[in-house]
Amino acid sequence: MNMMLVARMAWRDVRSGEMALLLVALLVAVGTVTSISLFVDRLQSALLEESSNFLAADRQISSSQAIPEAFVQQAQQRGLNTAQTLVFPSMVFAGDLNQLVSVKAVDATYPLRGELIVGSEPFQRGAPTDTVPEPGTVWLDSRLFPAMNLGLGDTIEVGMAQLTVASVLIAEPDRGGSFFDLGPRLLMNMQDVEATEVVQPGSRLSYRLLLSGAEVELEGLREDLPLKPNFNWVSVRESSPRIGRALDRAESFLLLGGLLGVLLAGIAVGLSAHRYAQRHFDHVGVLKTLGATPTQILRGFMSLLLMVGLAAIGLGLLLGSLLHVAIVEILATLIAVELPLPTARPFLLGAATGLICALAFAMPAFIHLKNVEPMRVIRRDLGVAPLSRWLSYGAAAGGSLLLLVWYTKDFWLTLWTLVSIVSICVVFGVLAWALLKGGRVAGMQAKSGWRLALAGLQRRRAENTAQILIFGVAIMLLLVMVLIRTALIDFDRLGLDSMDLDPAVRRQLVTLLDNRGNPETVLQDLGSVFGEQPVFAELGRVCDQIGAAAAEQGVTIQLDPTFQPHFELYTGLVFQLVCDGIAAPVVIARGGRYDELVRRCGAAEHMGYGAGFSLAIDPIRELINDTNPKATQEADILVAFSTATRLETAMARQRSWHEQGRVAVMALEPLESKEMAQQLANEKGSVQLDWIDP
Repeated sequence: MNMMLVARMAWRDVRSGEMALLLVALLVAVGTVTSISLFVDRLQSALLEESSNFLAADRQISSSQAIPEAFVQQAQQRGLNTAQTLVFPSMVFAGDLNQLVSVKAVDATYPLRGELIVGSEPFQRGAPTDTVPEPGTVWLDSRLFPAMNLGLGDTIEVGMAQLTVASVLIAEPDRGGSFFDLGPRLLMNMQDVEATEVVQPGSRLSYRLLLSGAEVELEGLREDLPLKPNFNWVSVRESSPRIGRALDRAESFLLLGGLLGVLLAGIAVGLSAHRYAQRHFDHVGVLKTLGATPTQILRGFMSLLLMVGLAAIGLGLLLGSLLHVAIVEILATLIAVELPLPTARPFLLGAATGLICALAFAMPAFIHLKNVEPMRVIRRDLGVAPLSRWLSYGAAAGGSLLLLVWYTKDFWLTLWTLVSIVSICVVFGVLAWALLKGGRVAGMQAKSGWRLALAGLQRRRAENTAQILIFGVAIMLLLVMVLIRTALIDFDRLGLDSMDLDPAVRRQLVTLLDNRGNPETVLQDLGSVFGEQPVFAELGRVCDQIGAAAAEQGVTIQLDPTFQPHFELYTGLVFQLVCDGIAAPVVIARGGRYDELVRRCGAAEHMGYGAGFSLAIDPIRELINDTNPKATQEADILVAFSTATRLETAMARQRSWHEQGRVAVMALEPLESKEMAQQLANEKGSVQLDWIDP
């Protein structure tokens, strides 16, 4: 069979609809895998890029000792970008005022990932910059300006050096929760460190070498560097376990979505190819009577399959790209970062999916055509010699294994996935066969309409069993996806279920994981499982005391026994304050008890108690600007209160003005008289004064 004949056959079958089902199945397979892979590829790249901002690099080498120059040279020889930082706590002075700060000295290439945000005024939004402080200058955290009565152009003393305040440091990419980052930040140039003379033997120093570049070169450098025990190789996952776990869970869930697409695509192609082959038994019988050999028939239909496959791959890649664009547009409000351009891998995977599905799932059905006897032309009841089941199932299993291994990059995960699915198919197949067999008995006792329907099911028992099996497996996979999503995103249920635990212990752990919300309800549920505990009664009293004050301010108290802070110096109770943002909840404050830290600093046992909190200034500012259009308006009311008035009363008055559509600001300190309040109002631009004095 020549190619022109094959092309005419393909065009005729497409127009008649006989090839349409196979073409659509391949098209859907390629399009589905391509769209999922494109989205997963871009989202994973975005997650890694954003996560790298926590390091200001792709990798770090950290140590309490200076980074050897040989490390820097070796990294640069591999084509990697480098930057160096030095972080240490220090006292700084401005006039008669002093403050403990966290000093960070950086070189000109800092940061390698993320952005430095600077501004001209404290507590403003600021703008990105691609520079670092010039030698002789510093950038200060917004908190330092009111604390030390500083302004731009003023001088601040760092050790023995007099440095000029040049800008307001709004944000930095790698601001972490280490001991060195407890105080407000002072950013300076690395060239000024020697002049400060603060780096002395015994100083608490943290040297970091920042690295960015190709993943292969980064891992190669890690293997080649002779890192001593006091030098640590740091990645995002290692520096922040919570971020690492989030990345692992996100990647796992996205991977499961892709696996589902690949498996369903293969099943769809196999069924459509089988149906197409059955419809062409008579056609092949005619060809054999005209002198066509089995080899010619096989070659012709393989060429036909290849031609249709290539067409489906091209159209499927286009369809997958369009679907991916639609998915990104639909989820644009939920994805806060700009997705990078995709790599070539999703398109290669889509094309490979179409080609492997055509060969592994459809080819066995087409091979079956060469076994058609010429006598079928005059005897339609003549059957076709069965194809080896090992060939059919082996090709499908091999194709699935190849696709899944390439997609997951994990042979054993893929193998166990296939074994599990095969086992489930066997169980479901037996159940479907039993159901249909039982339906025969029920059909004898049913009315005429039901009897005809059940009789039709019995006539094609094998095909109907396969359909029930496929639909059952597909629905099961979708349900498994939902269950695993909950386990991966909300809790680590999979890890819990894999443990050999006593049923009572497992129930206790599940109850602990599932409980969050109203404190009274949570404590009741925990008490029913763990029994009465002193800590439950203590928590109840604390929540009752806090809840009344919180309710007055419109704050809802929730208790979460599973909440784990990222900062390891907390002792006992911890909390975070969450506000509803446009796209997602926003954490605006967090804190807790620091008893252990206070004791480490030398406090006596009976004085070893402390509590603290931090406010997320940038998220608060962005939240106000996003949710309150009046936030950018000039205030027209000043709420001031006397020393005999509670702060809570003034806050309630301010809130009432906001509810009326007015923009009100409040004096944070009580004033001695109304005259002082009026003077303050005049200083703010002659705003209306709302004076509160019992």
